[in-house]
Amino acid sequence: MSSRLEVLVTRKELLVARASLQRLQAAHQVEALREGLRWPRPIAALATNRRALSVAGALLLFVLARTRFARAARWAGIAVAVLGIVREASRHGDSRQD
Repeated sequence: MSSRLEVLVTRKELLVARASLQRLQAAHQVEALREGLRWPRPIAALATNRRALSVAGALLLFVLARTRFARAARWAGIAVAVLGIVREASRHGDSRQD
């Protein structure tokens, strides 16, 4: 019984630490987004700064993590990545001459 209680306590500590880490990561991403938007026109800065755009997308998915939109976005991201790999592989395959 004591062993089971220790496992539960350890699991709780792990969950608390994980939640704390996620809060710190979110705060870091928000700070990176703020740095990217310190230009005179924030919308133009967001559209042209690749890092800020990436952080904004990550924050959006972090907020919407349990919604249908997030699942659809995840699958769309996977599909885009696979298409990019296939396109790149076919481009390299066409340029080779045997």
